[in-house]
Amino acid sequence: MMIGGEAHFGPLHPLSIRNPSIPPVPWKRSFAHTTSQAIEARRQMQGKRTQLRRQATTAHP
Repeated sequence: MMIGGEAHFGPLHPLSIRNPSIPPVPWKRSFAHTTSQAIEARRQMQGKRTQLRRQATTAHP
């Protein structure tokens, strides 16, 4: 799933129109940025999952 990589191809892309602060960066740099974001999001999701698991174990001993 590449969200940010495809948003930087054309200056008339809806995302770049909605967010004019995003500069049209080279594809590889934006791809690395989105992959780091995806890794961070996955890390946060894993943290939430472990929190939910801890709550479930404490609620039902």
